Order: sequence, then C-alpha cells, then structure tokens
Amino acid sequence: MGCMMLLLLPLGALLILALSQPIDAVMQHMLTHVLWDYLQGSIKLLFGASMLAAVLGVLAAWLVVIYEMPARRWLARLLVLPLAIPAYVSAFTFTETLGEGRMLLQVFDHWGLILPPLDLRHTSGASFVLGLGLYPYVYLSCLVALTSSRSAAALDAARLMTSSHWLLFRHVGLPMMRIPLMIGVGLVMMEVLNDYGVASLYAVPTLTWAIVDAWTAMGSLDTALKLSLLLVCLVLPLVIIERRMRQHLPRESMRERTTKPLVCSLPLQWLFTGLLCLPILAGFIAPICTLVALGGYDRSWLLFTGLDHSFLLALFVALGVLVVATIVEFWRVNQLGWRQWPAYLSLSGYAVPAAAVGMGTLALSSYLSPIFSGLVGLCLALIFRFATLGAGQLGQVISGPLQRHHEQALLMGAGFGARLRHILWPMLSGPAGLAMILVAVDVIKELPATFLLRPFGFDTLATVTFQSASLENYEAAAGPALMMTALSLLAVTLVFPKLPKSEGK
Repeated sequence: MGCMMLLLLPLGALLILALSQPIDAVMQHMLTHVLWDYLQGSIKLLFGASMLAAVLGVLAAWLVVIYEMPARRWLARLLVLPLAIPAYVSAFTFTETLGEGRMLLQVFDHWGLILPPLDLRHTSGASFVLGLGLYPYVYLSCLVALTSSRSAAALDAARLMTSSHWLLFRHVGLPMMRIPLMIGVGLVMMEVLNDYGVASLYAVPTLTWAIVDAWTAMGSLDTALKLSLLLVCLVLPLVIIERRMRQHLPRESMRERTTKPLVCSLPLQWLFTGLLCLPILAGFIAPICTLVALGGYDRSWLLFTGLDHSFLLALFVALGVLVVATIVEFWRVNQLGWRQWPAYLSLSGYAVPAAAVGMGTLALSSYLSPIFSGLVGLCLALIFRFATLGAGQLGQVISGPLQRHHEQALLMGAGFGARLRHILWPMLSGPAGLAMILVAVDVIKELPATFLLRPFGFDTLATVTFQSASLENYEAAAGPALMMTALSLLAVTLVFPKLPKSEGK
C-alpha cells in the first residue's frame, strides 16, 4: 500500500494544490485573454490528428487483411514503423525538407520547376505530423479485430452474399472495427494531448504548451497546476471511454480460423501496395533519410552528455517500474472487488499527460519537501507515468499461471529460495525484460516531463534534440534524433503484427 501511495503523490499534489490555491494574476490574465485560444488549439489538434490517424489506420488494416497483394506480409509489419519516430523529430524533418529548408524541393529546381516552401507552422501541419506518426495505434487495434476467428467467419459468410467490395467494407468491415477503432482513436487523442514538441515547433497554442510556458516563462506554479488539472479533466473522459470500449470487445474463440484474402487484378494489387507504402515512406523512410542527410551519421554526437544521461535515467526508471509493478500486481491479485481500485489508480499514469505529472511533482518539491526535486522527482514522475507498461507485461503472468504455480508450491511446503529459483524467476524473467525495454525506450523519448523536471545541466537525447530543433539548428538535432529512432525500433519490432496464414496454404 505504501508503494501505491508513493506513486500517487504527484497526482494527489496536483489535485489538492490546484484546487486550494487562489487564482493569481497570471491565471487571471489567461482567463481573460488567451485561455480560449489554448483550448481551441488543443481541440483542433485533437480532432485533426485523430481523424487522419483513423482514416490511415482503418484503410491500412482493411487492405492488408482483405486483399492479396505483393509483399503483403511485409507491409503488415512495416506499417508500424512510424511509431519509432518521435513526433517532434518528424516535425523538424518535414520543416527542413518541405518547409523553409527546401531540402526536397531543391531537387525540382534543377528541372526548372521552382516550388515555394510549404507553411507547416499551423494547426493543420501539426495535425498532419501527429496523425501520420500515431496512426499505428488505430492500425494495430483494427488489425487484431479483423484477423480474429469471429471476423474471419463473418467475412467468409458476407462474401457469399455479395461481391461488392464497398458493401463488404461498409456493412461488415466497419461494424467489426467500430470498437477497436474507438480504442485506437482514444489512444491517439491521449498522445496528442500529451504532445509538447510538435505544438512548440509549429507554434500551435495548446494546453500542454500553456502549462510549460506558465512555469518556465512566467514563473507561476499555481497557474501551471490549474492548467494541468484542466488538461487532466480533458483526458479523463477519453480514459473512461477507452476502458469501457475494451470491456465490450467480443471474446475470441479458441478455434482458429483465418479468412482467405481476395485476389484482385494485378494492377489493383500494385495500386494497393503503392497506397500502403505512402504512410511508410512519409512517416518513417523520409524522416530517416533527412536525419542522415543532415549529418546524423556523424559520430561526434556520441560525445553529447545527453547520451549517458538518457541511459542512466532509463535504467533507473525501468528498474523502478519493474519493482513497483511487481509489488502492486502481487498485492492486487490477492484483493477482491473494490479493494483493487488503489492498484488500478496507481497504475493509471500512462493516461495522465506528462506535463501534468511533471507539474504535480514540482508541487511536491515546492510545497512538501525538496527531496522530490531534481533527479529524484524526475524518476518518481516517470515511474508513475510508465508503471502501466510494466504492469501490462507482468500482470498477465502474475494473475494467471504464476499465481497457480506459486500457490501449489506453498501447499507443497517449498521455501522462498526454491520458489524464486523454480517458479518466480523462470516465469517473470521474460515479461520483466520486455517491460524494461519498453519503459526504457519511452523514457528516452519522453520530452514534457523531462523538460520540466530535469536538474540543471542534465540533458537527455530528447531535450538536446528539441532544444536544437527549437533554435533551428537541425544538424545538431539530427544525431540524437537518429539515436532515439534506432532505440525506438527495438521496441517497435516487439509489437510487429503477424498475419495468420490463410487456410489451405
């Protein structure tokens, strides 16, 4: 219980102090003049990015499952790759290639075609970058739904009743993907509300940008806390809807059945392949090529202090998440009913925007104890934020086969050493290693909380990349950005989808 209370300290401090502190002059000024602009910017960005992610994710999942095409199985995996590029990295690469830098547009200059640079520094540009980078959340959710045995039976029955591809998509495909689509869009919306880098680089006023600006530029902690609470209130309905949708997902049958992809004409197959290559090209290959062209291959960036700081922070947070998630999950499986809610609440940090978690930790250090400042506060905030990832990997094992084997070993009188050697370690080592990899990669990419809480001189790969990009020094940002992308690929490959083999093959 003490471990859960420690995790909830940042969120508790945020709620109590945001409600108890009076409105200061900075907050009064925002209420009078600019708060609506921040709210409007967040809402526009939210719907723009989620609409693009929904369209790309649904169409990509439908095409790779329903239609036979060249490199179909490879495309199913490669469509996840844009997740490996942090959104703020994609933002400055697009600015350099299509915007003011004109790196890509210069190719057309040699042909006598002078193209003006695109103006990306607005809500539509930010929505495009975020939607292009986050659509794999929708794609993965819909892909799982379409490749289930229940969906395969429904699709096979529908094909016997109609040969129209549009009717098949409208009356069978969309209803099957409705709940997974809402779950994926909910995750995209939470990531958009958590974004700070793209909004700052593209000058889009959002609540997250207002929170950081209220503290770093105006020095008003009370205003930043109140804005953080407002941001949490915006995220809370998304979390509730996402959890309710997961409860309505149909249970999968144990009998495996797959649907055979439709064989269409060869030109149409190549057309589908080309369409699916577009988000991979724009969301992954183009940013990587831009980073390399900017000098990301230069090894001098390895001397950046941000490299060892990132690994040090990732190691501490990953170990902390591993310990905390294990303790909380073991406690949770021994509770019944409403007594499990403290565990669920303490493991809900991934749904809370990082800027809000950071401000809650700053409130702890300012009003409670300075021990929560500096690196300790940063680690506490990140452990609370990413404990969900650790619990997701460990919880399925702890509440399932591990609990049964552990109880059987206790009944047989096995000591702690024997249980640890023969049950706990063999069954938890795999999920624990996977959890540490996922947490470490997310910590290295994390920007808002690290930017707010890092001690003086403690720069990570994320902060070095963002600060260099903010100064439009894209050559200096390319190296650490490429390193983050390479590390992110390690985590993305762990969630690569695999299409089931068609019957008869």
